[in-house]
Parts: sequence; structure tokens; C-alpha cells
Amino acid sequence: MVSSGQYIGVSLPKSCDPSWKHDMVRNYSISCPPGRGYYRVSMRREDGDGNNKPRGIISNYFLTKLDVGDTVMVVTTADDGLFTADL
Repeated sequence: MVSSGQYIGVSLPKSCDPSWKHDMVRNYSISCPPGRGYYRVSMRREDGDGNNKPRGIISNYFLTKLDVGDTVMVVTTADDGLFTADL
């Protein structure tokens, strides 16, 4: 069982965006108690500043391209699986 404070890895294939040269994987903290039947992750949008601070590729993709019900690949601390995004 995965619990609040643990991390899951989110994997998006390079086919999601033509500018990506490889699959993108990022870790996010689980921010809900166990046993709810879903996982909620916390992420912050990183807009970047156009100079030295890069734009958050995955956070921006999640917040602008995904809809409720979309499926993403995640790697949990226990196993791999498909989960439905609840945005």
C-alpha cells in the first residue's frame, strides 16, 4: 500500500510532445491518505523565466494537456500500473 508522503513516478512517452527527445519521467509526492481508491499527487507549475530558470515540462503538460479521466503510466513503490488522472 502506498501512503501519503511517498512518491510515485509519472512516465509520459516522447510521443506526447514532438519537441521531446525521450520519454519523460518525474517523481511526485502522494498527497492523500491511503485507502481512498485513488492517488492524488501534488505538483507546482514551473513557468520558467525565459532566461536561466527552465519551464517545467511535465508539470505544464499535466496542467494544460491532460483532462479528467486521462490515463498515465506511473511507477509506485510497490509495482507498475495504469491509473486514471483525477485532475
